[in-house]
Amino acid sequence: MTRRTMGTGLLLLIACGPERISHGDGEASDTSGDPAGTDDGGTTNADTSTGDAPPPTIPGEGPYGAGTRLKPVIERTEDGVTQLVHWYDGELGIDCEFVRDSVGTPRCLPLDVDGVTVGFTGEDCTEPALGFEACAAAPTRVRGLVPGAADCTEGPRYQAYLRGAPIGSGDVGEFSAFRGQCNGDAYPERHALTPIDDDEFVAAAVVVETRGSVQVRALVAEDGAFVRERLMDPRTATVCVLGSSYVVGDDALTCQLPSMMPRGFADDACSNSLLAIPDDGTCEQPTLQAFSGGETWRAVGDAWEGPMFERGTGDTCEPFVPFTFDTYSYHPIGEEITPIEGPRFERVVADDPGRVRRRGITGDGEVLVLPGTTRSGNRWFDAVLDQGCEPATDDDGTLRCFPAPFVSPTEELRFWGDAECSETPLLEGSASDPGFTRITRMEREDCGGIRVESLQNVVGPWDGSVYRLGEDGTCELQDAEGDAFYQLGNYAQLDDAPVLELATDG
Repeated sequence: MTRRTMGTGLLLLIACGPERISHGDGEASDTSGDPAGTDDGGTTNADTSTGDAPPPTIPGEGPYGAGTRLKPVIERTEDGVTQLVHWYDGELGIDCEFVRDSVGTPRCLPLDVDGVTVGFTGEDCTEPALGFEACAAAPTRVRGLVPGAADCTEGPRYQAYLRGAPIGSGDVGEFSAFRGQCNGDAYPERHALTPIDDDEFVAAAVVVETRGSVQVRALVAEDGAFVRERLMDPRTATVCVLGSSYVVGDDALTCQLPSMMPRGFADDACSNSLLAIPDDGTCEQPTLQAFSGGETWRAVGDAWEGPMFERGTGDTCEPFVPFTFDTYSYHPIGEEITPIEGPRFERVVADDPGRVRRRGITGDGEVLVLPGTTRSGNRWFDAVLDQGCEPATDDDGTLRCFPAPFVSPTEELRFWGDAECSETPLLEGSASDPGFTRITRMEREDCGGIRVESLQNVVGPWDGSVYRLGEDGTCELQDAEGDAFYQLGNYAQLDDAPVLELATDG
């Protein structure tokens, strides 16, 4: 398998970025007084007035709790139900989220910003620079991937930077663990960057909590803030990589094994494949390593220290060309093994008051709302529509929970139920999709934000003929066997979507 055409053996779950709330950028605020708790679960804070390290246990109940310096930034419903979005650092005056710092320690580093790339001016990843589009505003403090950082199960490593002077237009490339280099795009404006010591940001310790047969990974910050964020996989002793089971009528989640992929060969005939496992020396390597390659499961051998080869042009087998930054360890594929069943969790709706309720998962009968497993479209549920909803602003700037799925106009207008392609619009879906009665029509803005256009009701599944409007304007009958379509109906007012408040809790 060459670097140009590589398949993925096991997939990672990717979370979308959160909404932001502005508190000013780089301005410190008064953090004196008693630390505030959160009203989500009745949590309290650890006493850090003595300067002692945080306790080896989680300071309170509930999904999260405020500290003396870090305050939760939350989405709150009209009925007072809250969910954590990210954090506000009262000392630095910035929004932040917990990621791994330059050496792998969890810290609350600056948020990513739409339209802004933090990277380097060349493929060798030596000169850090910030590039941003005309539609974006570059913060004072930013973060970018560390060259050579592996995309571990618990996340890659990041370096924080202070924005410097403008350096004109040009390329800025973010580090890619997959390619082992920094591939750039052109930006109309760039700024120099100066690295910031990791110690400027709040660090956190990892605490694994056992709740019956379920293990929860929590982060306890040095100022007393905490968050129960993700599940642990008891098979591998690593963070649980969640993936939907995608079975019709089954709203379950399963823990997938850590990610690995075929890359290179152990012989000059390119016949003995090697597996690449993310590893830069700071990753939490799982206690169990196995590879699911279709219908069979294979064991993963010890790290390969011998010569490596890859397929070149003309299907020749050539010596493997080392990457500028190699973020993987390589392993031969071992003998066939018995398939390994992963932990299974049911996605449920919490028993919250009001129309908008939290989505969570169950383990041993307990509903767990964990920010790291319920981001983006899995956070909220609209009990009136009986379907999920996602936060976005309307045309007046009001934050609302709009019904999922979000559909772009190009996706909506491809298929029709009538031979003139004009009267019965259809939405292409999946046979395993849960039922939904309304969609949100939206468009992507230049800097990646969402602009909501309208709400449209869904009549229901469509079982008739399907037509598609061709590029030449003709309406052509499609072979829709095995596909699922839904008939779209009339429109609803945007203000029918329930309101959310984005605020700092505590």
